[in-house]
Amino acid sequence: MSISQIKQYVDWIMQGDETVPKRLAMLTAHCQEILEELAMRKESLRGVELKIACYQQYVEKKENER
Repeated sequence: MSISQIKQYVDWIMQGDETVPKRLAMLTAHCQEILEELAMRKESLRGVELKIACYQQYVEKKENER
């Protein structure tokens, strides 16, 4: 959530209960953004883990050749 969004959220809190629907919508959208980012991070992590496994196999192979 950006600083401006956080400020807006705090402003809505200060305005009272009539802004609850706006806060709910903002947090729901933010949650979706987090879930999308998490999915991308998980995909990136799988790629890094695959590269690590390849390098580990390479190192082990070279050590066994000695």
